[in-house]
Amino acid sequence: MNNKITHETRNELLTVIKSLILSDLPIEEMESMAIIQLGVDSMALLQISFEFENIYSLKIDIDNIGSDTTVGNMIDNLISIPE
Repeated sequence: MNNKITHETRNELLTVIKSLILSDLPIEEMESMAIIQLGVDSMALLQISFEFENIYSLKIDIDNIGSDTTVGNMIDNLISIPE
């Protein structure tokens, strides 16, 4: 996990993803699933990225997201945006 992301922030990010994809899965289960299994397409990924940037000043490296990337891996690889 990125050293700047606390456990609390990680849970908040997971909650944002959960609300954007309208999932009723438990966060713990969702975190270990591949984004494609959750129905996250490129448009949903852009929306998630936009929310992360606006709320947390974190950027998703979309170029490194593949169909087998889990939600947890995506969060682990977030990039802090310099202020």
